Amino acid sequence: MDFELRAFITNEPDRANFGFELGPAAIFDLGALPQTGLIQPGSLVTYVYKLRMAPDIDIKAWEKEARSTHDGAGWRIRTRDNSAPNIRRVIDQMGSFLTLVGLTALLVGGVGVGNAVRAYLDRKSDTIATLKVLGATGWMIFAIYLVQVMALASIAVLAGLAIGAGLPFLLQDFISDRLPVPPLFGFYAAPLFSAVIYGYLITFAFAIWPLGRARDIPAQRLFRTMVADQASRLRPVYLLMLVVSIVLIIAAGMLFSEERLLAGGFILAAGVSLLVLRGAGALVARLAALVPRVHSPGLRLAIANLHRPGAATGPVVVSLGLGLTLFVMMALVEGNMTREVNGQIPQNAPAFFFVDIQPWQYDDFVSAARDIPGVDGLEAVPSLRGTITKINETPAEDWDTSEGSGWVLRGDRSLSYAVDLPEENKLVAGEWWAADYQGPPLISFSAEEARELGIGVGDRMTLSILGREIEAEIASLRELEWGSLQFNFVILFDPHTLKSAPHSYMATLEAPGEAEALAYRRLTDQFPNVTAVRIKDVLQSVSDILGTVAAAVRAMAAVTIFAGILVLAGAMAAGYRNRVYDSVVMKVLGATRPNILRAYILEYILLGSVTAFVALLLGGFGGYLVIAYVLKINFVLMLWPMVIIAVFSMAITVIFGLFSTWSALSVRPARLLRAA
Repeated sequence: MDFELRAFITNEPDRANFGFELGPAAIFDLGALPQTGLIQPGSLVTYVYKLRMAPDIDIKAWEKEARSTHDGAGWRIRTRDNSAPNIRRVIDQMGSFLTLVGLTALLVGGVGVGNAVRAYLDRKSDTIATLKVLGATGWMIFAIYLVQVMALASIAVLAGLAIGAGLPFLLQDFISDRLPVPPLFGFYAAPLFSAVIYGYLITFAFAIWPLGRARDIPAQRLFRTMVADQASRLRPVYLLMLVVSIVLIIAAGMLFSEERLLAGGFILAAGVSLLVLRGAGALVARLAALVPRVHSPGLRLAIANLHRPGAATGPVVVSLGLGLTLFVMMALVEGNMTREVNGQIPQNAPAFFFVDIQPWQYDDFVSAARDIPGVDGLEAVPSLRGTITKINETPAEDWDTSEGSGWVLRGDRSLSYAVDLPEENKLVAGEWWAADYQGPPLISFSAEEARELGIGVGDRMTLSILGREIEAEIASLRELEWGSLQFNFVILFDPHTLKSAPHSYMATLEAPGEAEALAYRRLTDQFPNVTAVRIKDVLQSVSDILGTVAAAVRAMAAVTIFAGILVLAGAMAAGYRNRVYDSVVMKVLGATRPNILRAYILEYILLGSVTAFVALLLGGFGGYLVIAYVLKINFVLMLWPMVIIAVFSMAITVIFGLFSTWSALSVRPARLLRAA
């Protein structure tokens, strides 16, 4: 049938509602539909009706009444506040993930807050001592500097709000083309409010420790903070403040996230990582103090600098380590996902999927395909669709899917029937039916999905197929080989039950090299109603989706690392006074600038190596948990990302350390000695 092309579709507002589609849409006059011959007995057709409701109608109440009145109907209702539930679920999950990664960057920034407050109080030690001598109480000192810290935090929060709210408008052209639905740019109160809460809570949490220690150090000891380690313990009241602030951060993360358990677990994991990194820094300092005396003066000085009072070991490991940990984890997740998609494709993967082969076309299609030179591996199976409505006597929507596989119970599923067990499937429970089986309905179910749904051989399942309810017993369980790219049905019926039901066929065929184009041209010309899907197009679409997700993940991890670099710079700057003091003492004792510089470079290499080692362990463990228990795919350790991250860690530590050291080495001893 010929149609006249009237216009091109440039935008489909509701396209995302219909899920993943490979081909473009076509809109034609509904009156011409019968003439196309597309609607035949057994054809899979979806009808969508859009209702405009009066403004005073309660949509939720109307939906509830419609569902109760038409209980068991095969159709679904989508309201305007949730018109695309799958898209909304994906967007909510991605939003939660990006929020949590951003929160990780804030935690790294919180480490910077702690370092900055510690350095600031170190410079103000004389002032604090003077205030104490004049009668200022510890609480007064704590309050004075807490107000200063929170005032600076307010400036930072306002600046962050302005930048964060303005960036989407600057990047809207870049962002819009990479999202499944057109974004509506604007100023939204909820995310801005959550950013304010996070900013203040993290600032307060990380400022308590240095403020509490400064409040309790005696005045005479504050005058010696340049060379003496402030080892006083925090009072219980400050520890209580710290614990409360941590609990509030976790509560805020769960409150502002759609995935509350994920948010709580992520924040808790980030907090544990911070503690592990802090402990690793302390352990390195302790081990460095136990190292036997070495002959090389430069190496001996580098090791001593790792454990001396005021050493930067702890701040550097924490500052850079958390960002690198996240980056390692994301690199492993991305690499394993890509390997799973690309590496599981068999050498004899089919070139095409053909769908909507009508029963009267089946023999001609098979004959035509086999007559094409080079075509091999033709497989054709019956194709129906049905919806699971009950498991035993429990409605599908009420079945517990907390262990997974809830997707099997949502919407309709592809079904088929078979005489023999499919070649790529493995029977793991029950028995396969006889080829001439004529008894009550039986099904063979996927073993993995059955395990997650908590069902097995002997359970009963009710399916709605073409408007008819069919109750069948689970006769066997099969392990499916999804990586074969052949037909894999979660539900397979016995050969008798659905044989008389209207249905079409699907087929796959292998067509290497030039035979691929020839097969496509001949079969689509001879059978225009049959849809041909190139496997390469499917894999390219999947690759594009993974690439987009990976780019977003890498960008957020890069933000965290950038925050860590800034905090690292702050940590180096915080130790500037100690660097100046040490360099002057060494110069007075006869050390040259190259000698001192060599010692500091060795120190920074050791620091970077330790940070990389800890980050690789934490990130590798986190990546394994995500890959093995969340994505449920085989874990493979990727060495190249780890090598790159280790080199990056050492390089960035040495570079920023040299910036701080070079300035300290430029101070003349006479100037410091006169000031003393």
